[in-house]
Amino acid sequence: MWYTFNMTEQNAEISTYAEQFRILRDKTGLDPKSFGEQTGLTEEKVVGIEAEEVSPPRKVTFYESLSTLPNVIQQDVDSLLASQGAPRWLAVEGDPSNVNPEFVRIAEEVNETVRKMVNKGRFTKE
Repeated sequence: MWYTFNMTEQNAEISTYAEQFRILRDKTGLDPKSFGEQTGLTEEKVVGIEAEEVSPPRKVTFYESLSTLPNVIQQDVDSLLASQGAPRWLAVEGDPSNVNPEFVRIAEEVNETVRKMVNKGRFTKE
């Protein structure tokens, strides 16, 4: 994977995931709906992330899709992943350039299995 933690001086003072997420979306020039459509999120999730009401996306595919957006460079993704509240489980031993794809695949399978079991009433959300 291509993730690294190289924050730019311009964005170094912005520490939360929500702030970095909004900066990145604004840089693309896309509204929340269009941004969501191009990254696999709903408009509600985009707005919720920016308002710090929704957790950051956990799928690696979301972070990979960011590099395909207009005006987004690797440093923008780096700043997002280096921000406070970014999903740390994407990185192995704190190094986002060392993503373990097998771990990500297993985590996504577990999440999907649990989601199905919750929907069938086998588990309840607390």
